[in-house]
Amino acid sequence: MPPTPPVLTRCRTALADLIVDRLRQSRLRPGGPPLGDRVYQQVSPDESNVLFPCVLLTADGVAEQVRPDTNVTNLVGHPVRVLIAEKNGRQQHDVLAGVDAWREAVVSAVLYKRLAAVAESVYCEVEPQPIADPHLPLFDHLVSGLVVRCWCRVPAA
Repeated sequence: MPPTPPVLTRCRTALADLIVDRLRQSRLRPGGPPLGDRVYQQVSPDESNVLFPCVLLTADGVAEQVRPDTNVTNLVGHPVRVLIAEKNGRQQHDVLAGVDAWREAVVSAVLYKRLAAVAESVYCEVEPQPIADPHLPLFDHLVSGLVVRCWCRVPAA
């Protein structure tokens, strides 16, 4: 039996599945095919390994947070940066309504809910992020983004 993946990996995968499902239900199409068809989990995406438009899930530039919970457990906030990218998205102002709908779909899918596929999951928070951050991968193509923090109960060391 293969080892169980780390909690952060399972959170990112569960979040990807949830986003794919939500985006397919809503049929969001800011500027192209349904975004549910193009959700990528990558460390540092670049133009050579994605198709636009797409949703990118990464841990790039974010860190876990730890809070005490009980004598034997801690709460660990596993961050997943969720970005929406469109080819030359900064120049395509007509996709803005679709991007707003995308943000609403993702937030409503996860805010204060647990990830059912992750046994340790307690709830998720959504943290706004600057959309125009030149340090992010694919900066010229990003049209929106946020961080989903998946709070999980883990044994204390």
